[in-house]
Amino acid sequence: MDSTTSRKLVRRRSDRLYTKYRSEVLFASCSGPMGVFSLLPRELHHAIMEYLGYPDLAKLSGASHYFAWLTREYLVSCRHLESLLFPSVRDLLHRSCPGFSLREQFLGLGNLLRSISSLMPTKEKFRLLTSVLTKLQSVHSVILSQSGSTAAYSCFGALLRQLVTGWTFADKHTVFQMIWQEACLESRCQQIFASCAGSLPHHEVDIRLLIRNVFLDNDGVGPAHGSSKHGSPPSLDFLCWLSLLLKSWPLVHQARLLVTLFGPLHPTTGTVDWQKLCTTLHGGSCVKQDLAELAYVISSLYGSQQHTSNSNGHSGISKHLCWIPDHVVSIVDEATALPQGWSLDNMGLLLQLLCRPLTVNLLQCYAANGRLSELAHLVLHMAIVCADDDGSGHYHSREPKPKFKTELAYFVDVLREVLSVFSLQVRKHFIHQFFSAWQEHIMDTFHASGDPVQINAALQRMTKICEVMSEYIFT
Repeated sequence: MDSTTSRKLVRRRSDRLYTKYRSEVLFASCSGPMGVFSLLPRELHHAIMEYLGYPDLAKLSGASHYFAWLTREYLVSCRHLESLLFPSVRDLLHRSCPGFSLREQFLGLGNLLRSISSLMPTKEKFRLLTSVLTKLQSVHSVILSQSGSTAAYSCFGALLRQLVTGWTFADKHTVFQMIWQEACLESRCQQIFASCAGSLPHHEVDIRLLIRNVFLDNDGVGPAHGSSKHGSPPSLDFLCWLSLLLKSWPLVHQARLLVTLFGPLHPTTGTVDWQKLCTTLHGGSCVKQDLAELAYVISSLYGSQQHTSNSNGHSGISKHLCWIPDHVVSIVDEATALPQGWSLDNMGLLLQLLCRPLTVNLLQCYAANGRLSELAHLVLHMAIVCADDDGSGHYHSREPKPKFKTELAYFVDVLREVLSVFSLQVRKHFIHQFFSAWQEHIMDTFHASGDPVQINAALQRMTKICEVMSEYIFT
């Protein structure tokens, strides 16, 4: 065999060995957790993932443990996390969007992080959350400078609430403490509590925006869990964050914080309008929209025990979310004493907006403490508010199928339940106090306005109240 033939045989043998080796390597690569992607360097993996959106990344992370790890590694990288959000941030801010379209981007990131961390241990979850929030500080600063604090807090809150959905109460408590300390909320709240109501208006608004947009509001425009009194229960997440927020403070601070978060805002300055709570009807008192959110939140606390007991699968956190009814009644007493005591018009409006069991409990507490004169004035102004609603044609039923055709019928039914716990002697004394308050109100109306039209309207309103009360109670 000459040398040329020998070289050809060696070449063919080496080609067969190389082909065999390449087939073995390719088979081993395809059968591994990464498949053919194991042949690529990690930098190319990240470069490919830059073309994927949040839903695609979520599906990719569910393919295998390795892809879940690779997606986590990709997200916690500062450059790659900013590459996901910054184009959307710049584009939406350039179009002068109000911030809530941008919120969808953070909701998508929250969904992605939740799918990635669903099978992770608790410590790994917190490590991932801390890392992501640290990397997002630059994005948060851009939104804060361009669109304001409302949009920035709303985006951050959307991501946070989406991420922790389904977490245990203990894990949510840890997250709450983390953000509470990071934002220095305790010292900022103490600064407000140490001052008079309304003396630090800008601090109060900043606390209101931060807490509501980050923890409580789903849409950035108030409690998105139902209307203030129409029977829609709050979500367990809402009760969880609200309980974590309030239960760390004494009762008087709980009442102050509730009014700061959900009280009426001044239409011009945008600050909490404490003076409006103390103003009489002729000086521009509150309307339903001003107190609807506050009444909803207080009613949610009062009904938290029933709501958590009816929720399946959440019995382990019920004890943390339940509020004692008497404690909620005390919160209402403290809240209505701020800053110098609410006007009777606003008190009557609040009683009408609160859930029925709480309204009855409040009025019965006045009677049990011998405050029949105050009770008579409160009942009178609640009746006036209900009569005004009936006159406007806007009825606010408290049942899916209206049980009461008018607000006055609802008022009389509440009053009947309150009177049922009185003795006959106390009941007679209360009726005497009620008509004395009625006479006093007519005289005040006469001296305040002197307008025959207003006086005639007040007399007609009182006649309507008397007719309905006589029909439902005295017959």
